[in-house]
Amino acid sequence: AEAFDLALVIVSIMTRDDKLVTRDLFLDRLRRLDDFEAATGSIGYADQRLVKKPEILVVRDQKIRPVR
Repeated sequence: AEAFDLALVIVSIMTRDDKLVTRDLFLDRLRRLDDFEAATGSIGYADQRLVKKPEILVVRDQKIRPVR
């Protein structure tokens, strides 16, 4: 699931608009990444690294609920 999330981030950065995405533009967009909703939770960028805020879900009474 984490590889899928990373792929979603990359595709989002690369397809945000019709601009040719250079290395510098890619890094700039990555650095501004904040609260990107992915399969395993929210992803952002801080202190030169990706920061994940995982969301854990459980099934109770036939419903999917977040663990709090």
